[in-house]
Amino acid sequence: RLLRDARAILVVAGAGMGVDSGLDAIRDNDGCYTFADYHAKCQHELFLRDPVGAWAFHGRVLRRFRDTPPHDGFAHLLALCRSKA
Repeated sequence: RLLRDARAILVVAGAGMGVDSGLDAIRDNDGCYTFADYHAKCQHELFLRDPVGAWAFHGRVLRRFRDTPPHDGFAHLLALCRSKA
């Protein structure tokens, strides 16, 4: 009833949605990075200093995101949000 009557919905989701789709978690539950150098490679300065190295990392991650089909939960959230549009 709350969702049906709401004028707007704010969805706040963490990495679990992607993990359930088969993507790697960037951090473990305790907050430690699972990729040893992830934090260093997420700095804008890396793209300025070493664009080839930056895209070697981020291009692979982006390709994985694009190639991984989302699980059904994403479709349910999208339908819920569209119902409020």
